[in-house]
Parts: sequence; structure tokens; C-alpha cells
Amino acid sequence: MWLIFGPWIGAFSFPLHLCWLSGTLFANFYLLIISDNKFNYKYFGITIITISLGLLIVFLFKKGKDEMAQEQNFDIVCLVHRPSDVVPELKDLTKYSLTKNEAQSIIDLGLKGTF
Repeated sequence: MWLIFGPWIGAFSFPLHLCWLSGTLFANFYLLIISDNKFNYKYFGITIITISLGLLIVFLFKKGKDEMAQEQNFDIVCLVHRPSDVVPELKDLTKYSLTKNEAQSIIDLGLKGTF
């Protein structure tokens, strides 16, 4: 289920797939150990190994995704433009945490006014 619904469920912060896997573990524990079912410990062991491998794959995937995301930095800058005849200078725009390239891009657009 996680492989099919994983990206969709990833939109939520709640780890629903871990609940599914642990629920399967407890259900198999009851059905295979406590009840008078004909299945034996071998089947239960295979189920535990399968669930453990599934959890390990999910953990490794999330860890890899988090490692790749550490290299990304996003600076959010919000500028309010008030049109006028004033031509902005580079030093006026860099005081708002813009890089020199970003500030030069705004000047190159020909925007006049204050920010």
C-alpha cells in the first residue's frame, strides 16, 4: 500500500503507512500465535521479516530524501514596490537580503521607485 499511496500520503505529516505495518504485525501475531489457527511460527517469522524489511526500506528512503533536502536553501524575500521617479541603486536593494545578482536583475528590469 505504501508504494502505491506513498506520495499521496506523504502530503500529510502523519505516518499512516507505519500504522498499517504495525497493525498487520499485531493482527498476524494474534492470528498465528494466540488463536488455534493451523499456521505455525515459521509463517509468523516470515511475516515479521517481511514487515521489518518494509520498515527498513521506508526508513532508508526517508533518510535519503532528508539527506538530499539538506543541500537546499530557500530565502524568501518579500519586497513592496512603490512606483515613483526614483531610480533604485544596488546598495538600496541589497539591504533587504538580496544578492547583488538579484538586485541587479531588478535594476535591469527598469523598475523605478522605492522598495
